[in-house]
Amino acid sequence: MNQSLNLSWLFNKRFRLLYHFLFWMFIYSDELLSVIGVTEPMNSSLEILAVVLLDMATVYFNIYYLLPKLLFNNRIKIYVFWTVLTILLNVAVVFYYYNHEFFREETIEYWATMFMSSFLFTALMVGMAVGLKIFKFYISDQQKIQELKTINLRT
Repeated sequence: MNQSLNLSWLFNKRFRLLYHFLFWMFIYSDELLSVIGVTEPMNSSLEILAVVLLDMATVYFNIYYLLPKLLFNNRIKIYVFWTVLTILLNVAVVFYYYNHEFFREETIEYWATMFMSSFLFTALMVGMAVGLKIFKFYISDQQKIQELKTINLRT
């Protein structure tokens, strides 16, 4: 069976929203379980929505702006700089929103650990989305190359 047939569902625009929805349900499965009552609620539904929207903005800014403008144009250092800056901004907003009133009660080591774990989670989330997007571009390019080879063989 042809490789392009096996992965053609990845490029079907009808399922695009479904792919995005499944990605976010995977990323926020623990919060989803708390919202529907399976686990103890960690935050209110409105707070969860605010964080999800901020994370979505971070991811979509990266894959729809930074990736094509910088990484695909071989401006890797600038891409890494803006990606790290975007992640830091995301984490700082969430960190301040949730934790600013508690700074006096905990040690600096505790807050450094919390900030670092938030940074790593956000970086992994962005990295997963970027990896999926690059994989999709790679498969698309391979399909185009195969089509050109097929056309070349016919002529």
